[in-house]
Amino acid sequence: MLENTTQRFSVPFIFTLFFDNRQFRKKNPNEGLILLCVYDRAIQKRYYIGLGHFCTAEVFEALTGHFYKNRVGEGKDRVSVDREKLTRQQITRLKNENKVLKMKLDGVLDKAEALNDYNICQGIDMFKSEMNQTKGNSFKAVAESKKKTLNKYKSKKRIDTSMNSLLKYTDGDVPLTQISIDLLNGYINNLKDQGKLKNTIAGYLTDIQSIFNHAIESNIISERFYPFGKGKIKIQRSANEKEILKKEDWQKLIKYETLYEKRTKALEFFKLSYAMNGANTWDMCCFLKEHLTDDKIKFYREKTESTQKVAVKRIIHRTEFINYMIDKYSDPDSPFLFNLFDKKDRLGTDETRRKGDNVNRSFNEQLQSICKALEIPKVSMMWARHQKATAYNDSGLTVEEINTLWGHDDLKTTKVYIHSLPSKKLTDKQKELDNELL
Repeated sequence: MLENTTQRFSVPFIFTLFFDNRQFRKKNPNEGLILLCVYDRAIQKRYYIGLGHFCTAEVFEALTGHFYKNRVGEGKDRVSVDREKLTRQQITRLKNENKVLKMKLDGVLDKAEALNDYNICQGIDMFKSEMNQTKGNSFKAVAESKKKTLNKYKSKKRIDTSMNSLLKYTDGDVPLTQISIDLLNGYINNLKDQGKLKNTIAGYLTDIQSIFNHAIESNIISERFYPFGKGKIKIQRSANEKEILKKEDWQKLIKYETLYEKRTKALEFFKLSYAMNGANTWDMCCFLKEHLTDDKIKFYREKTESTQKVAVKRIIHRTEFINYMIDKYSDPDSPFLFNLFDKKDRLGTDETRRKGDNVNRSFNEQLQSICKALEIPKVSMMWARHQKATAYNDSGLTVEEINTLWGHDDLKTTKVYIHSLPSKKLTDKQKELDNELL
């Protein structure tokens, strides 16, 4: 007596990738369409699902091991043409050149295998429905949907940056379910090759994870395709990646002179950030003349104002250098303290926020050029805050005193900016003790 057909096999389907060189793109007639061939074991019938990926017969052979002839011509005149099988050297080269496509195809097969279960799909119609459920929901579309749930410009900007970073690696948009563990591992290695810091990579992955979470919460994809967690992608951060500049390098930087006006301006605003206890570029863009008193600058720090239950006014005591910067970079007809924005710009708009980001990016580019010329470690505008905090602590101020001076809501926030100090103190103490041995 025959068993129920749904119980005859351990899994309902068999999969393979298929190369359809009858379909091609006009911009490259030598490429064919890659299909997922699904064999339903119960009814012994094959089905084909288009994946939206094209490649040449040679690339398909290198990635899958399946040999297909080339086709040339168009329409009824399109005919097969013999070709030689690839050599080992050619296979290795094509694999290296098409790593991302291989990861996308692996993602398709991973997705298919995740659905290859009688408890999930009891027939080909259910399987095709599940496979096509997220076909139109690209990573970019879901990321854009995630952005709409965010209120802060910086949060939206961060999602944009992380999205574009991954899309650059994948060479275009991909279905969310094709972003497999292997693809993300390749992406991580690519970022490392670019010299990205561990915390930068962690930031990108955290945003990508939030996009996946949004997709699952919105019923766009199933949790089966979630690539993060135990045994999958783990987001790793480093507590201490950066070190402040050594005293000699710091002196080189602040004494640097150049004929390039853009570099001079970037360096002087870096110094101003240091003088203002780490005020960031956006702070300096938004300072208004109404914030000035005879000997102080009083303002609400944007981050503090938006996150604390009670907004704390920041107070900066005007020094000779700060007054010099006000005199040099202030437009008498503008409400802004410094000429980083046009006098007609309005605060609180995305356009102005983008302009502030561009100012910060320009300053950082100029600072990197200066550091390269001086042959010292790279710094950015935000690093002035770390340098000043450590200098305060090194001069005898406690973390609590710096916290009060800067108006942080939590001591942990202040400690972030002096995280390099303990190792510096230990090294200095070690040298001092070892010198006694001489």
